[in-house]
Amino acid sequence: MSIIFLLLVISIFANAKFIDNDSIFTNYLDKKQTTTINGIFVFLVFLSHAKSYMNLSGPYHDTFLFISSFLNQAIVVTFLFYSGFGVMESIKRKGHNYLNTFPKKIITLFIQVDIAVFLFLLTNMIIGNTITLKNFLFALTTLGSIGNSNWYITAIIILYFFTLICFKSLKNNWLSLFLLTLLTIGVVYISMRIDRPAYTYNTIICYPFGIFYSLIYKKIEKYLKNNIIYLSILAVTLLLSVLTRPEIFNNIKYYTIWMGCFMIFILLFTMKVSLNNSFLHFLGTHIFSIYTLQRIPMMLLTHLGVNSHFFTFITISFISSLIMAILFDQYLMPQINKLLSPSVYKQI
Repeated sequence: MSIIFLLLVISIFANAKFIDNDSIFTNYLDKKQTTTINGIFVFLVFLSHAKSYMNLSGPYHDTFLFISSFLNQAIVVTFLFYSGFGVMESIKRKGHNYLNTFPKKIITLFIQVDIAVFLFLLTNMIIGNTITLKNFLFALTTLGSIGNSNWYITAIIILYFFTLICFKSLKNNWLSLFLLTLLTIGVVYISMRIDRPAYTYNTIICYPFGIFYSLIYKKIEKYLKNNIIYLSILAVTLLLSVLTRPEIFNNIKYYTIWMGCFMIFILLFTMKVSLNNSFLHFLGTHIFSIYTLQRIPMMLLTHLGVNSHFFTFITISFISSLIMAILFDQYLMPQINKLLSPSVYKQI
């Protein structure tokens, strides 16, 4: 696994451009750049899920296992941050009428998830797993799982719903963000009280962080072009990361700070390094489908005993996930969009 991770690192810097003067890249938040960054992390999500089906031991895996353990839930931070950033940018460009598309977005997510759940039901039937009606129905709501990854979808649906309510009712972007942040913190608090797994809530604050950054980035970019200021912020970010790291698994406040620092580091990195990798960009365009469907080939291959053959398991799982994601996005999604095209979804 460490070799695969090394190849990923090489691909990240292949064809990358670096700024060596007192400036920053102005395209670090463009769709192409953020999609490429997300492509990196969706591949890390794939590797993270794949390792749970294999017995990884030995020096060829130690480096990756250490990095995976270190990053932990940070591999999903950019998904949430860029999602919040993109939503706010769309509101700024299109006005609050853009929010009228959110009911369709939420319904679309449910339909996508439920189609995936039926595929996982079929997969479980093939490999001989018994799925109760209760577990199946909970999986359809995204609150349960029958092998599928679900917590991120639940989080996005909740965050989209909060965004719709807050920005539609208050109109003022800053007040809306304040209320959205309070509601997000409320979800974290409730999740902790009902003992939901920490990974289901400990990164969702990055979504309102993305909205916040959308509201301020134009004002602070001119200062970040100064290398002294840039390096000072980088140093403070790294210092905070080091200071909070020992306590992140004991205190949600420290975890939030550490995740925020990680995202700031990504932003600072992309200000100075412009990525140009078409394959990583391609992965980034299929995030949802890759995330949702990748466990299907992993489950089937594990049932067949292929998970004991590392490279065969990784290769077949990855190629199968890509094929399924492409078919899902190119053939199934257009049909879903047609189904939800009536004008009733354009109004609230």
